[in-house]
Amino acid sequence: MTPVGHLSTVPWDSHTALGQFIQKLATKKINARLVGGAVREALLNRFDQRCDIDLAVDVTPGEMIAVCLELEIQVIPSGLMYGTVTCILDCKPYEITSLRKDVATDGRKALVSYTKDWFEDAARRDLTINALYADWDGTYYDPTGQGIEDLNNQYLRFIGAPEQRIQEDYLRSVRFFRFMALFTNTKYDEEAFKACLKLASQLHMVSIERKWSELQKIVKSNYPLNAIEALISSNLMLQVCRVNWSLNKLEHSIHWVHNHFNDIFYALLGGINHFQIDRNICIPISLQKRLDEAFKVAIQKDINLKELYLVGRSVYKDVYIRNLITTQNFSVEALNDCNEKLRQIDTMDIPKFPVSGGDLQELGFTPGPLMGEILKTTERWWVENDFTPDHKNCLKHIQLLHLAKLRDKI
Repeated sequence: MTPVGHLSTVPWDSHTALGQFIQKLATKKINARLVGGAVREALLNRFDQRCDIDLAVDVTPGEMIAVCLELEIQVIPSGLMYGTVTCILDCKPYEITSLRKDVATDGRKALVSYTKDWFEDAARRDLTINALYADWDGTYYDPTGQGIEDLNNQYLRFIGAPEQRIQEDYLRSVRFFRFMALFTNTKYDEEAFKACLKLASQLHMVSIERKWSELQKIVKSNYPLNAIEALISSNLMLQVCRVNWSLNKLEHSIHWVHNHFNDIFYALLGGINHFQIDRNICIPISLQKRLDEAFKVAIQKDINLKELYLVGRSVYKDVYIRNLITTQNFSVEALNDCNEKLRQIDTMDIPKFPVSGGDLQELGFTPGPLMGEILKTTERWWVENDFTPDHKNCLKHIQLLHLAKLRDKI
């Protein structure tokens, strides 16, 4: 494979353990090159330490595992059926995938065979800008002959026929949109765009986990609104995640997420109109439950101890943050105020209700619905009275409440 250029500076050289590993592989006649995102970001002069570094190697996964064991390097068969293993170097994970070609595909996964041909490996990838390789020293390669030009032009193009590429893996229609978030002014092949829309109905074949992974990458991209706006306007977003996003709300929340919270959950919390748990949504069920709780609660603008007690600290914080990031633009002043309010919520002493079910049993109550109802009613009364009634007064209130219920039954 003939190189097409050399980086003026090598941005990944701080990954010392990885560089040493690649040198050791070279002594064993194994070629290892960086591929995909790290190379693309380096060519765009915006590589940083958050970039994932993936390698391609010209040996099989089995051979790769054997070499790692020989070098006493921890190796995990993370995606063996796709030719991928993960090596742990200096406590950091690096995915290493053997050069391969797809033998058969069904829209979800591929049957692969291994090769030593870098051109064959490039040919089975999705987009031209994703088929760029680089040596550790910064020498880079463009096997398709279009990747560098498309990168410079902020242009998205599938390698080969768009419909064929997508039919090999239907997630590629989402990835096409995800890469719109790479650039300020993305241009794209119209046939590729039409193919994505045409085949979007097949996204139900793709696992929820894979779609969720793409959604996270969109939100964390440089220009996420570009991709999300395109997904919404094309009606593809509902095919991807079945969630109704609001672009206006998202414009507020995305700046907070990128500058402070660094968590896609808060983009969801601030960027969608409403939420209802649905196991077909491409969001982990634990986060769905958290969203569901937050959307059921309304709180005042100022921190209120009664509300904090009733909804719980974690839900209260989520609702406070949702209110903040949907109404305020990100600024240093707003950030400082946010951090102070969150500190107050975290440190505020929450009173403990002085009565338990055991107290009611000592009064002669039998465990059951009536006892539970009286306990909850008394707790609400205690909160409404600013948490001031003590144990004795709460028990007195319970007795009076019970007498009132008995009178109602007569």
